[in-house]
Amino acid sequence: PATRSSALVQAIDLMPTVCDALSVAIPPGIHGHTLLPIVRLQARSVRDHALMADAGRACAIRTPAWNLVLPPATADSESSPETQLFVKPDDRWDRNDVAKQYPEVVEQLEQVLRRHVVTA
Repeated sequence: PATRSSALVQAIDLMPTVCDALSVAIPPGIHGHTLLPIVRLQARSVRDHALMADAGRACAIRTPAWNLVLPPATADSESSPETQLFVKPDDRWDRNDVAKQYPEVVEQLEQVLRRHVVTA
């Protein structure tokens, strides 16, 4: 029967999934994960976070519990938008910024995000 998964997935997971489905070895250096364990209901997730970025260089990290949005850096630090944090899945449309209430979560997720951005 049809089911819906709340697993975090990314486009980078498609190639490993297709390779796995065709019983083809996943090439070395591929960073994605096969999604077949989720499809087969053998696992609830294959990753603990997903990363996003846009052309304006804003980026975000999404976990099952949080969505942290890091705005792009600007030359004018006085008017730079602040990092935002949203509770997931409760705040479906990212309307209620709770970054000031959870500074430790902001710091932790920002560190993970910056590690990925620097190594990408």
